Amino acid sequence: VTGFGLAGHLHEMTADNVGVDLYCSMLPLFDGVYQLSADFCRPGKTFQVIEWAHGYLDRGNLDDEDYQVIEGIVCDPQSSGGLLVAIPSEQAAHFEDLIKSGLGREPSLIGCFTEAHPGVIRLLRG
Repeated sequence: VTGFGLAGHLHEMTADNVGVDLYCSMLPLFDGVYQLSADFCRPGKTFQVIEWAHGYLDRGNLDDEDYQVIEGIVCDPQSSGGLLVAIPSEQAAHFEDLIKSGLGREPSLIGCFTEAHPGVIRLLRG
């Protein structure tokens, strides 16, 4: 996930046909990332991605402070080598088992697609 941040790539996956509920507390973050974003220690392009994302990123149930910090995180264009994958909910447990056994890593369920708000990524606490 590079260049457009998690928000940008997730938006591209929706093709404006479905929305996303993104569970911010489930995002796998490196230690210190939340505080760095809160301190506005962000790559320059992050601000361009944030500006672009205003058309589809919804604050959901986040307060002003959390929204501003999470916005900086999900719009960060840097890559940590993560892979964004969409799996049908009925296959999620099987996929999780395959990742654990094959890679020895725990995948993170960070959200779900929804028809409730097409083309919008809604940021949620839970």
